[in-house]
Amino acid sequence: MIEEHPRYNEIKDGLCGSEKLFNFLKDNQLIHHITSPDNFLKILNCGEIKYNNGSCRDSYPQSKNCYARYKKCISLFDIITPTFDELDMAIALWVSFTANKKVFINLNFNKISNKLILNQDFRDEARKLKKMRMPYIECIYPKSINLKLANSFLFVKNNSFKKYLNTEEALKQLKKDVKNQI
Repeated sequence: MIEEHPRYNEIKDGLCGSEKLFNFLKDNQLIHHITSPDNFLKILNCGEIKYNNGSCRDSYPQSKNCYARYKKCISLFDIITPTFDELDMAIALWVSFTANKKVFINLNFNKISNKLILNQDFRDEARKLKKMRMPYIECIYPKSINLKLANSFLFVKNNSFKKYLNTEEALKQLKKDVKNQI
């Protein structure tokens, strides 16, 4: 699907070159949470993704005014349910957001969809309240997410990504790799 996009090469280069991060997430029906390496270590230590009440460093200045934080929810990214036109409008922002040295916590859509609040369901309220959100692809989750629900993890660095399964051995290796980058 994304190969048909008029800016495919620009998008592909921003998504770890030929490894096609976007296609990996879409093809595997994965919703994802993106965090910095140091915040990932905090998540790993407590065993769950919690809404950021300010205890984790913000990756972006607008995080303090984001809709997810206002609602005490977890910000997730959904590139499965938006239409092609919606993805077209949001993809450049997503590419810049997924810059190097990020950890993706990948969640199977079917495992969390019963509580997942899609972008179109909070878009109008966020605008009315003047709260930040990423158009079309940001969704929110109203409670903590146990890491046992994670399908896999990706560590993005140096224009490539490495996949780690959700096993004790793989998480030990991811923790070591992340610590080496901090």
